[in-house]
Amino acid sequence: MPISSLKTGSTSRSALTGNSAVGGSSGYYAIASNTLANSSTTTVSFTSIPSTYKSLELRCTWKPASNEQALAVYLNNVATGTSYSAHSFYGSTSQVTTNYNSAANKAYSDTGNYAFSANFGWSIWSFEDYASTSKNKTCHFIAGTGHSNGSATDYIFWSSLDYRSLTAVTRIDLAASLSFAIGSTFALYGIE
Repeated sequence: MPISSLKTGSTSRSALTGNSAVGGSSGYYAIASNTLANSSTTTVSFTSIPSTYKSLELRCTWKPASNEQALAVYLNNVATGTSYSAHSFYGSTSQVTTNYNSAANKAYSDTGNYAFSANFGWSIWSFEDYASTSKNKTCHFIAGTGHSNGSATDYIFWSSLDYRSLTAVTRIDLAASLSFAIGSTFALYGIE
């Protein structure tokens, strides 16, 4: 259902479009969103991200178009083996796994491995101090999915990430290993 901002007059699916979530000068602001109408889309990009916020939040509701797959996130279009390090904790009702990767080539959420069903997977990514040019960037995310295909139980994924770069983040790319399903939605917010 489209929602119109009383403050700016803009229309979006987000209730926070153009509106501060908290009174006063601090708040939560919609920067951009994309709901896919094509099942051949493999990458969603947010470019020219303004550096005017304290942190960013990326909210995703997605599933693969045709097969089990993962969602990868790249900052500033960087996909080298030493740019990221991550701690992760993930599991279902039957098992829990932890992992540390000191030389990852992406930020990663593999809820797509379990999302090929009638249910969409979801993830919320938080990028702290993304505009800083004097320190590395940190990212935290949580993701999960439910099942309706009878193969397994619900699945959840937590991770923290270090992006080793003093460059401000001005671009975020989300990539599916194959393609995203129609209706997958990605929304970027700025937090003051």
